[in-house]
Amino acid sequence: MAEDRMKFVERADWPDVEAAIADYRAGRDVRHPQALARYERIAPPWGAGKALDLGTGRGQGALILRSKGWHVTAVDIDPEPAELLARNGAGFTRADVTAWVPPGCYDLITCMEVLEHIEDPAALLAEITQWLSPGGRLEVTIPLETKPNGNPWHKHFWTKETILKLLNEYFIVLAEHPAVNHATIWATLRPRPAKLATVSLDDGGWQDIAVCEALRAEGLPATFYLVSTWVDEPHYHIPVARIVGAYEGFEIGCHTRTHADMRYVSPAGAALEAVGAQAELQRIFGRDVSLFSWPKGAVHADALPPVREHFAWARGVRRTGVANRWDTMVSAVCPRVPPAAVLAGRPCVHVVGHAWSLRDRGMLQQFLTLLYDLRDAGFEFVANGEFFAIADKCGGKILAAG
Repeated sequence: MAEDRMKFVERADWPDVEAAIADYRAGRDVRHPQALARYERIAPPWGAGKALDLGTGRGQGALILRSKGWHVTAVDIDPEPAELLARNGAGFTRADVTAWVPPGCYDLITCMEVLEHIEDPAALLAEITQWLSPGGRLEVTIPLETKPNGNPWHKHFWTKETILKLLNEYFIVLAEHPAVNHATIWATLRPRPAKLATVSLDDGGWQDIAVCEALRAEGLPATFYLVSTWVDEPHYHIPVARIVGAYEGFEIGCHTRTHADMRYVSPAGAALEAVGAQAELQRIFGRDVSLFSWPKGAVHADALPPVREHFAWARGVRRTGVANRWDTMVSAVCPRVPPAAVLAGRPCVHVVGHAWSLRDRGMLQQFLTLLYDLRDAGFEFVANGEFFAIADKCGGKILAAG
């Protein structure tokens, strides 16, 4: 059956998988280019890691991921791709994906047009939530059809609404990508967390360096909101190139150009403080800066338009309103560091602080201990952007299914 299925789907289209990928990358015509394009477009923000390609088919997806630096394991009931993948440094296991148990966890799992072929897709989705590393992603494509389309191996038929309902039982849909055709949905998902935490540190300065080092050593993400004109040697005591390196791997947000109290600037001044700072930070760090933090938590109506237009999210402190959404989840404003037990019963925690203030008050270690204790209490840490996006998708309720 597996042999017949492969003939039905792909074999005549790509007699030589490697040649098909080369032709696609060179801009030459290939049959079903969308089956190659979706793997080419996968670009998770954290870079290459361990990937699992479920139902690999001819192995084209696993091969593309391997060429982009991923350490790939491919699984399929058909043995055909074994030699191709081995030759290109990718692992292959011949197995029924519904009965297979992985040897570990993965940063990325691809499941391209597989769910419609298996008897119990819900059971496989539940398993996949356990196969992903913290922060891991599932990339899934599923045909949209309400009745048999001539493929005898399709066991399920979904509309967009019904498949999203199934996916949302186990995952949060982070993004829906432009469909390669009208009859397919392609989405990036992450498991629903039971407890979620995020950390914001405002202002910047040399005191951030020790916090970056401590968080990096523990693998904890955080978002640093920087005043753009302060990203210089006088404020950090190191060259700008080393400042940029110190924040490598952490999310950067904008905290205006001069730490201006936005309640007391003109509309033109607000645009300069917000959008000008965004441009400066993007130039310095060479990456997108799409988050904003109001100095002193001070929001004013005249300052909202440029922030709304240029930033995806904005936050204040102490349940202060934000530009595009409402951040009602600020749980701990440091340096008044609460014990983790006070926060452990909440589904989500947002810890806000200033590294310079924590250091001046001798509370940096207490702050770090709070984060470690929250992690030990089962909280999953994510950067602010992901935290706000998840909360928005869940209507402010962040709870795992069940």
